[in-house]
Amino acid sequence: MVRARDFLALIQRPRNSPTVSSDSTSVPSSAPGRSWHRTIPTRGTKALTLGVGAGRWWAYDCDLPGCSETGLLPALDDPNSAAAQLIRLGYSPGRRASEIAKEFQPDDADNAQHQRRALDNEGAAWSRQCLTDEGQDAVLSATHALLESAMGAFRNGATELADDIAARLIHGLHDELAHDHGMEFAEDDDLPHARRLWAFLARRCIPPYTDAAVPVLTLFAWIAWRQEDLVAARLALRQALTTNPHYELAHLLNYAINSEVDPQALLQTARMNRARRLKRT
Repeated sequence: MVRARDFLALIQRPRNSPTVSSDSTSVPSSAPGRSWHRTIPTRGTKALTLGVGAGRWWAYDCDLPGCSETGLLPALDDPNSAAAQLIRLGYSPGRRASEIAKEFQPDDADNAQHQRRALDNEGAAWSRQCLTDEGQDAVLSATHALLESAMGAFRNGATELADDIAARLIHGLHDELAHDHGMEFAEDDDLPHARRLWAFLARRCIPPYTDAAVPVLTLFAWIAWRQEDLVAARLALRQALTTNPHYELAHLLNYAINSEVDPQALLQTARMNRARRLKRT
């Protein structure tokens, strides 16, 4: 089988290739632009990074303790403000990274207790079934069916899934074959529906299950890349790699995006995977 990660692994990483940093103040791998303007106060530590690209600018706040202890950044109408200078040059402000990331970050839902219980129960059942080869095959088959059912529901306008179904998908997508199945939902007509599905599942990964979101965040990044929303894609990958720095596919997707690889090539691989999978069933 030609796997998505196998395709991406064919891309040779140069020695000085860009990577995602878990440092929230190190932004080039998570930002949209190629031109960077950093405002560094004369006192204290770096407090803000501005990214410029496609006629817009993005602000990346430093949320680390100790940032800008000596005072606030210049106001937008301050002539010394980098943001004000960018606006005068004709750049319009884009949404802040924190606002963009809200789409896929865990939320404090009213039924968080029910979501957590579902993740507990389904996670325990998933672990028990995966103890044997037969059990792993059964879990994978069930996950394939759930993926098709969930995408069908979201194509028809659904915005959420039942707690137990969402939990099964979150756990089931840790299987590489199930994850590759998820990458198949990247045709043009499926993009908005797949994006809503992966964002919904990522938001369901509430503590202590934030690490379970890594495969879903990678799927979200893949769809955002297909939509040419590189800001959201990079932010999702940064969150995935901050959570699990060893998740290979997230690293490979990040490198492919930064290297300006055409996502159509990976889409062709996903189509081949789907054809082979359907032929076996």
